[in-house]
Amino acid sequence: MMAPFIAERCGGNPFYISAVVRRSAKIRKPIHDMDALNEVLAVDITSGFIWGELHDQVNRWIHRLNNFNITKWILYLSALDKNNDLKKDIIDVHKIQQALKDYEGVDIEIEQIQDILLKLSRGDLLESHMGRFTRIKDPILNDFLKVWGQMEMENIKAGKIKDLLLDEYYHFSKRSLNEYKGYLGEIHMSQILLASQRQTLSGKFFHYASDIKIPTFAYVNHRVRLSSGKNMEIDLSVTKIACILGTRSLFSDINQLNTPIYINK
Repeated sequence: MMAPFIAERCGGNPFYISAVVRRSAKIRKPIHDMDALNEVLAVDITSGFIWGELHDQVNRWIHRLNNFNITKWILYLSALDKNNDLKKDIIDVHKIQQALKDYEGVDIEIEQIQDILLKLSRGDLLESHMGRFTRIKDPILNDFLKVWGQMEMENIKAGKIKDLLLDEYYHFSKRSLNEYKGYLGEIHMSQILLASQRQTLSGKFFHYASDIKIPTFAYVNHRVRLSSGKNMEIDLSVTKIACILGTRSLFSDINQLNTPIYINK
């Protein structure tokens, strides 16, 4: 049951998956749910097999570069959400420059920061895209870099870091569960609409006073974004001849095309 979730959280990496299974056996913590998976991951990333392997890899690469301390700080700061433009998914070098002033009291030129980021990308610790830098598509490595930086650069104890990571995982799991539930609701609604074409359904299913005659649809779309900004995404939209319909505000009776019916997931 939990195998797909373990694979997803580990980014499909065989070493991480093996490490999680081994850690689960070592601490005698069966992974039956997300809470157990979060705990096993938090333990292994802060002090287990994953910590040992990635710690060696990161330190070996950093020792090949100059300015060890500054390089460590830049790698750590680049892993933090607050130094990333999450909408564009790029590392904000200006925020890293300011953070270096705050933490180390040094003023590093943007070009020097970019040069160090480029060297780090050659060690597969982040990615470089024509002068722009992003965190690598490896969720475990990204979490490790945060943990590693908190220990090595901020001298925070492993036990406290594990608790912080568990708290972060808890909120991540809760948010992911809500997103899955919403998406599942959209899938079920689309299947109901497709299966009910040319039938009449009770209005109570759509929070509407009268019965609804379901037309024949040309197609059903999920997550239609009209433009950027809030409240500009339609969860589910369907199209029939000469009329665009969808959930929340775009579903109507064939004889009352201007009367909206609101559908809640």
